[in-house]
Amino acid sequence: MVMIETERLKLYALTREQLETALNDVNQLVAEMKIQAPPDIFSEESRQAMMIKISRMDHAERRLHPWYTYFLLVRASDRAAVGVCGFKGAPSLFGSVELGYAMHEDYRNFGYMTEAVRALVDWAFEQENCSRVTAETLPDNFASQRVLQKAGLSLDRSADTMLYWKVDRKEVEERGNVGRRRMGT
Repeated sequence: MVMIETERLKLYALTREQLETALNDVNQLVAEMKIQAPPDIFSEESRQAMMIKISRMDHAERRLHPWYTYFLLVRASDRAAVGVCGFKGAPSLFGSVELGYAMHEDYRNFGYMTEAVRALVDWAFEQENCSRVTAETLPDNFASQRVLQKAGLSLDRSADTMLYWKVDRKEVEERGNVGRRRMGT
């Protein structure tokens, strides 16, 4: 299991089995991971994404699973699950990955998601096959846009219904590492 540690969070890459457990019995996942979590920690949108992630993991090499799963964001101080963040698949032939995330409403506006996004961007660029991290937001989702800006992504382009964000490995290397952390396997 990949685990990323930041100043205030531990990001656990959920295994395929843990994703399935999260869908079927959140209390079992909470007990197995020895964490605390509100019963609605996973939004309906996150639950739908989990089903897609499980399907994709079933068709991907196990070593690539961290690119397909959600990382569960756990506050280090009290082991409270606060949200999820992850990529939508392994890097493309051009080295690009897309990031998605969801924060439980009780834990918004504390900077946790910015911290998590920075850590995942760093982790992605430590993998030799990734050279760009992208994300998309709705034009009126100002909170999500602010997370991406504070995490170092910049607006790449916009369309009528979506804003597209990016950060390249070269940009991160030029400004130095965004957020130091440790990783376990």
